[in-house]
Amino acid sequence: RTIFQWTEREYRNLMLARAAGVTAPMPVAYSHNVLVLEFIGEGDEPAPLLKQSTPDDPETFAKMTFDNLKKLTKSGMVHGDLSEYNILNWNEEPVFIDFSHGAPLKAPNSIDLLKRDVENLCNYFRKLKVKVDPEEWMKKLLKE
Repeated sequence: RTIFQWTEREYRNLMLARAAGVTAPMPVAYSHNVLVLEFIGEGDEPAPLLKQSTPDDPETFAKMTFDNLKKLTKSGMVHGDLSEYNILNWNEEPVFIDFSHGAPLKAPNSIDLLKRDVENLCNYFRKLKVKVDPEEWMKKLLKE
């Protein structure tokens, strides 16, 4: 029962994210503990995780990533587990995945989750010499 609820939740979160304009796989169907998503990749080769595939232009990739995060936040949702492990690098564009921890921005711990997402992204992009400030991004996102 609990696993079914998690599957249903991730399906719903993906639909909400896509409706907000976030680049994420299209959920196709779910049943019990199985969630079927649009395949992101080419042939039988899945798109790599950002952790496995450093962007050619980290600054542009960071901008697109934070634009997606802004859309998600503006829609009233927090990813909750955003990092280089839950973003695909597909043709030099970020694709957000794994929305199982997603929560409404009105949830009691949502600001903490958003802060963790922002810090994870900033830590990753700073390693690639992109100038990003987590406090500045939190202000921008919460202003939306």
